[in-house]
Formats: sequence, structure tokens, C-alpha cells
Amino acid sequence: MFSDRFEIFYQNSLGVNNSVFNSNQVIIYNQDKLTHINSGNIIMNSLKIFDVQGRLLYSKSGINDTITSLKLGFENQILLYQITSQDGEIVTKKVIN
Repeated sequence: MFSDRFEIFYQNSLGVNNSVFNSNQVIIYNQDKLTHINSGNIIMNSLKIFDVQGRLLYSKSGINDTITSLKLGFENQILLYQITSQDGEIVTKKVIN
């Protein structure tokens, strides 16, 4: 009856949004004497932890996961977590332990 009533036009193809690796995406929290680091859906390659004077306190490479847990023993100080993704992007996050 009404075969020419509607027309559908596809102008833009659908795409996948690539995730952005930034400090808002990284979650760091302490629970049960462990420090938990969650990078969302970005795979971490390495982690370095510095004190506010720039001294390297901890380093771990080859993580290859989005979540890692560490038993650090650093208490009552400000630490800088430098997380490197598999793509080489670096995020630094300041955390008070």
C-alpha cells in the first residue's frame, strides 16, 4: 500500500570510542593492608611509586593487567603513583596513604 512512505539514510558509520588513559580513570585505594590499583579498561605495563621528594620507593614492571594489588607498608605520607600503559601513556596520580 504505502511502499514509498519512509526512507532511511545512514550517513555516519558507527564507531567504537577509544578509552582515554588519564588520572580520573585510575582508582587507587587501601583495603586490608593492601594497596589496590585499578586502571579501568587500560592494561598497565609498569608502576613506579615516588615520595614527594622524588625518591623512587617501589617499581614493578610486566603487570599486563588492569588491576593489581600491592603490600607496600607506606603509611601517613603522600605518594606519587606513576602508571605506564601498554601503549606507553603515563599517568601520575597523587595519593595520601
